[in-house]
Amino acid sequence: MNTTTLKDTYVRIHRQGFMPIFVRDELDAVKLAGACREAGISAIEITCRRDGVLDEVAAVKRAYPDMIVLAGSTVDDPEIVAFIKSKKPGMPSLDELAAAGADGFVAQLPFKRETFEKYAATHILAPGVTTIKEAYDMLQMGAHFTKFCYLTKDDLKKVNGDPVHGIFPLFIVGGVTLDKIEGYIQAGAAMVAAGWDVILGADYAAARKNPDYRLASERVAQFADAVRAARSQFFPGMFPAEPASADDYLKSLPHYHPFWRG
Repeated sequence: MNTTTLKDTYVRIHRQGFMPIFVRDELDAVKLAGACREAGISAIEITCRRDGVLDEVAAVKRAYPDMIVLAGSTVDDPEIVAFIKSKKPGMPSLDELAAAGADGFVAQLPFKRETFEKYAATHILAPGVTTIKEAYDMLQMGAHFTKFCYLTKDDLKKVNGDPVHGIFPLFIVGGVTLDKIEGYIQAGAAMVAAGWDVILGADYAAARKNPDYRLASERVAQFADAVRAARSQFFPGMFPAEPASADDYLKSLPHYHPFWRG
């Protein structure tokens, strides 16, 4: 993957605005990916909490070669991964995920400098952070997004407010229900994400027993539509839709990103 392609991948993810997260459940990853495609979603996150995540990443990429697949719940320290493997044999390393076709890595934890040195030029990196200092460290090392969990919209404004000049490309997860999206976008979130347990809400338990992928498609479309509506309402002129070029899209963004020099 060359730098131009990575830039285009970044823009496709950012333009989408909402990231569906494939959490650990019985739902078929390929069929869920198909449901996402029907909803106009071209980027998804498949987490390492799922059994057989390597096979699922590879299967989705075979079925939908143009689908951007981020691997979530990743861990980049080999010693820690080895320990997790001793308890959960299916836990993959970043190298294994990259070989399976993953286009990037999302984590609840920060990434090591070595991870940025190896992958920042070829893969999207969204490390997890809990403080402004951690977010700044990750951004300086090459993060494409800084992932915060369970922030309120008021917390988000404090994290990315005037004192830091709004530099953080915030990737917000944790309890991102449909009704909260407008507030998160207004407060400056670059991306919001939710698992199928949140996307399907009260229908999730039934869906695990008797999957309804058409319903999944309808629901995920509602989340993506909510992001687009909020961006249009609060930030007119930013986040231009296609056919605006990737460069024009990037120039419209208020936060830092690795492609700002062109």
